[in-house]
Amino acid sequence: MVLLPNLNGKLRIIYFVAGIALAAYGLYGPDTNWVRITWMAVGGALVVFGLIGFCPILWLFGVRGSSE
Repeated sequence: MVLLPNLNGKLRIIYFVAGIALAAYGLYGPDTNWVRITWMAVGGALVVFGLIGFCPILWLFGVRGSSE
């Protein structure tokens, strides 16, 4: 199954920057280890989704992006 990108332009940048911010918070913010790992995993997933331009939530709702 081929996943087509469904994020374009500003949304990709927002996903990427939000992912970096969450991962950075995971590195320096919380005190417990499992919370750090959780924030870093969520941030890493957002970074990857921003880089490839894919959002699984939009995909579940059937929103398709343009294939540029």
